[in-house]
Amino acid sequence: SHPATIANELVVTEQHGPWGETVNVGALIHASETRVKIQRRAPLLSEHARELLAELGYDASSMAALAQAGVLLLDPLT
Repeated sequence: SHPATIANELVVTEQHGPWGETVNVGALIHASETRVKIQRRAPLLSEHARELLAELGYDASSMAALAQAGVLLLDPLT
């Protein structure tokens, strides 16, 4: 990364659970009196799949059928 992007915190390094240290995009807007901080890590692929599908009305058997057909992953990749 360019030194200016690091100095302006446009690129940040964080600990990300099973993947260890990762490089991410930081906050693009900075206010003089309000400090912006990333609150949590990015989700793992498919980490919230079951919860999201349940909110959309899918039951466990429908989710299992979609996973069996290779349409989606139900468990996060680590």
